[in-house]
Amino acid sequence: MNISEFKTIQDKINIWKKKLIGESNKNPLVDLRQNQKRLVPLLRDSSFLYSHFTEDELESLLISELEPKQMDDDPIKVLDELRKEAKSTIEDKGFNSLFLVINTLTWFNTENPHEKYVSPILLVPVRLEKTGRKSLEFTLHPIDDDIAVNFTLVNRLRDFDITLPNSDRVKELSYEDFFNEVRCAIAAKQPEWEVKETAQITLFPDAKAAMIQDLEQNQEKIATHPILQELALDRTSENVKNSSILQEKELDQIDYSSIYQICDADSSQQVVIEAVKAGFSCVVQGPPGTGKSQTIVNIITELVGQGKKVLVVAEKQTALEVVFDRLKKSRLEDICLNLHHEVTKKAKDFFNQLEQTFHELSEKNEAQQRDWEPFFKPLCDYRKILNDHVKSLHEKKQPLNKSAFDLYGEILRLERENVPPLEFNLSNLQDWPEPRLLNAKIFLEQLGQFEAIFRGRQKTIWSNSPHFHFVKGGIYDRGGRGDNIGEAEEVAKLTVQHFKQHSQQSLGIITSSKQQAKAIWEQLKQISIKHPEIEEFCQENSDKFFVKAIDDVQGDERDVIFLSFGFGFDNKNPGKLNHSFGYFSKKQQDLGKRRLNVAITRARCKFVLVASIKHENINAGVSPQAALIKKYFAYVESGAQKLDEKHDDRLSHLDLPFEEDIYQVLTERGYAVKKRVGRSAYPIDLVVMNNSESETEESLLGIVCDGGTYSKYPTARDRDRLRQEVLQKLGWRIYKIWSCEWNRNREGQINRLIEHIENLPNQK
Repeated sequence: MNISEFKTIQDKINIWKKKLIGESNKNPLVDLRQNQKRLVPLLRDSSFLYSHFTEDELESLLISELEPKQMDDDPIKVLDELRKEAKSTIEDKGFNSLFLVINTLTWFNTENPHEKYVSPILLVPVRLEKTGRKSLEFTLHPIDDDIAVNFTLVNRLRDFDITLPNSDRVKELSYEDFFNEVRCAIAAKQPEWEVKETAQITLFPDAKAAMIQDLEQNQEKIATHPILQELALDRTSENVKNSSILQEKELDQIDYSSIYQICDADSSQQVVIEAVKAGFSCVVQGPPGTGKSQTIVNIITELVGQGKKVLVVAEKQTALEVVFDRLKKSRLEDICLNLHHEVTKKAKDFFNQLEQTFHELSEKNEAQQRDWEPFFKPLCDYRKILNDHVKSLHEKKQPLNKSAFDLYGEILRLERENVPPLEFNLSNLQDWPEPRLLNAKIFLEQLGQFEAIFRGRQKTIWSNSPHFHFVKGGIYDRGGRGDNIGEAEEVAKLTVQHFKQHSQQSLGIITSSKQQAKAIWEQLKQISIKHPEIEEFCQENSDKFFVKAIDDVQGDERDVIFLSFGFGFDNKNPGKLNHSFGYFSKKQQDLGKRRLNVAITRARCKFVLVASIKHENINAGVSPQAALIKKYFAYVESGAQKLDEKHDDRLSHLDLPFEEDIYQVLTERGYAVKKRVGRSAYPIDLVVMNNSESETEESLLGIVCDGGTYSKYPTARDRDRLRQEVLQKLGWRIYKIWSCEWNRNREGQINRLIEHIENLPNQK
């Protein structure tokens, strides 16, 4: 790398830092007064705190020793809130956000002298711990992170040609000497600015702070890293391999013995995995619930299978835990070393884990050499049978220019019309000579010999349609607490109800804001007085329960999810709905849509939207985000039936005679049947409705065939296993009909289908 390139990279790093720091003066690292509601001033003098927290042997201090100042809000209550939020940040995002601030600088905008800022100077990373479950006493613990001069302030003061002493000087200098250097540096350029001796405990929960610190501390590494070089220099790497990536239709060419995946992967995910195996660097995008974490796990196992080392980096600890848990379930935890902040902050614990991991791996014997052919050959054979089946069934044959599946349907249609099978009353067929018709018949009879395989036992799953719980009289406290107490009370009652009826199922409560999450925690505490049995279930660290604001939810899944919408009518404008719905209203980078997507895809079994408004209260014309919320509310309120006004009855307009024959059979026997259900490219062919629940239009059974939808799937795994598994996980009961069997023994297949439908009410 030449000097010019190095200088360009250094300039780009500074641009990145400035973008992260931003121009906003609302950053509490610029003006501490922005943190007024989550700040606890201390009366203990700054020199004592500086001396105590810069000693070689650090000791904890009781909060009472630090003399918290009385404020409008009870300082003990504020401290508990700071403790919870700091704990959440360290667990979810992997960095410490709680600090003891020692001394502040009061300074002014030189262009507008009336603009005053109060910036923290020294940041001491700490941890708060509540001593005892019922106790109101707190202990302040120093943590093994570096004490830092406020780098945001450092960057701002560079514009004034002021250079503060760096963080290393803290360990070298006494309190008086360090802050004398600070005062001298400032007084030389801005003598009217003032360093004040104060101490506060507060939060700086913005992840950008940690990112800026990384950029400052690792400039040389960034400049020499090949990928970061390319990003900084805005050029495409010459080292990108040009080997072709397998396309979806080619995936079934891969030998099973060369695959090391431990999670199911559909064809779209397999293409990504193969791209990484081929050496491509890539970015994979997808909405929540599309299998990104499974894909990451499969990439890890594929690369480890090739003898490579893998580093997984994530902002939130939850995302890392999702990946680790999947590896652990496959008994691969020994290949993992946890480098998350919580583990590595204590060098001794980290090295103990490293030694344990090395020891466990060393004890494992090398995999015994064995002949894998007997294991993989049947899989390859079954895959070939299934792929040959779909090819022969849907390949257009001459001289008919129709597939066997097309002809099955035509024959069924002719039989319903009482036309002899060989008298094809179709265009371009009526003039066929007998030999051609005979060949077509022979062809059909040959295909009819195909036997159905992999017909797994159908399992019944409770329906996963979303539920709507309306809170009458719920009021959003706009401009005040920013919460909806009525809705929080209702969520607490629903939590008790859930525990009493389904305590074996995990529960997650997602809220539209941190204020609403706080309100729900308060209501849970109150309701637990009457229902102490829920106290253990609703523990903060429980793996069966959580209450989180939408911006803190990452990869979290629970059996049941309550979404407390929170927003609604407020006291300021009775009867008029303010359409500012927090995160859900943000249009930048489709954030509102993405947040909604995250919230509604976290439930494994049941999702409940709790709200104080209904879809008719929302004006879709206000914004695209309001229109989306209105549409989603209408969808949930209708029990997932109303997605648009058009009834999807495309089957009657398409040439799908095979599915039409099944439809006719069922309707003639009195069943209500819907056609082509689903808005994706892969709908369910037919859905039998529950006649006993006609008012709610409850689905009873989904029927899939080996027709056009089936043939669109690019791999055997997609067609014959994953499609059904995905539908079943969404709550569908699925029944598969093979066209060859239906054609060969129609009456027997009809009896089998009817018997299955009749037995469904008895299944649980």
